[in-house]
Amino acid sequence: MNSVVRFLKALRTDSVLKKLRYRNRALLRAMHERVLQTTALACNPAAAVEVHTLTAHHHLTMYLTAIKSLLRYHPDVAVVVHDDGSLTDEDQLHLGQHVPGIRIIARADADAQMGETLAPYPRSRELRARVVNALELFDNILLARTERLVTMNSDVLFLSAPDEFATWLDHDDGSIAGVYEERPAKQDEFLRTRGCPFPPHVTTALSCLHRDVHDLPFVEETLAQAVPDWYTAQNVYPLLFHRQARTVGRPVRFFDQQAYQSSGVFPEGAVFRHYWTSTGWFTELQTHDSQRVIDQLGLPAQGGPRCES
Repeated sequence: MNSVVRFLKALRTDSVLKKLRYRNRALLRAMHERVLQTTALACNPAAAVEVHTLTAHHHLTMYLTAIKSLLRYHPDVAVVVHDDGSLTDEDQLHLGQHVPGIRIIARADADAQMGETLAPYPRSRELRARVVNALELFDNILLARTERLVTMNSDVLFLSAPDEFATWLDHDDGSIAGVYEERPAKQDEFLRTRGCPFPPHVTTALSCLHRDVHDLPFVEETLAQAVPDWYTAQNVYPLLFHRQARTVGRPVRFFDQQAYQSSGVFPEGAVFRHYWTSTGWFTELQTHDSQRVIDQLGLPAQGGPRCES
């Protein structure tokens, strides 16, 4: 922890680094590197629900901390990582060692599969090619092997047992569920422009849905009125949710806002937090929480197997 604190203090005195802190790989590494010394936590590749995350080389240890913070409470999920194109062989080795049973979808393989699937949909192809976050809209859902799935970001943590989320994982009540975000970027305007009355509070930080939510012709039509940007894919999600609620009657709900925190306000009693790492606004809180989680994950037993670091 002392090395992290020193790094943060240095960051405050260097205006250039401070402006770019959310991109600083050394900071992310310092924040989460000890996770590489923690005990492996297996997932269940045969589980009824997959948890999908798009991640990157410089987010690897942050992602491992996030997924292990969940697996310590609920190992009965299948874990799927989508490579943004930057994961190295060593990264994949770490993923396999720390989360036995994980499925890693290489970017080249995903591009080949999605190239065929999206061939009739030029706007969808363009968004996916131009904005890496768009893989969360297309790949997370269309490459899923289970009927129910979760899309989860790398910059999140489960700080205590997520009972409400676990209930959705364990019992198929037909609902779509997720964490509430007060003002996702441009979502209110996006929905109003399209005459959609769905509440503009959907985030891909943690969304629980069904694979049949996806409708490629509908998405393609929607993108005709959209400018490709980092938030575009996320803002298509509530349109899909609203469409499913109307067509097949799926109820849509948000988890308890006080316990599942994704709006940049972090009161005590959090079960789950999304830290908006790309903004760099909550670095100190994320550092504090991640160190606490890593401490709780613990080290391998004396003489037992140890993950390579």
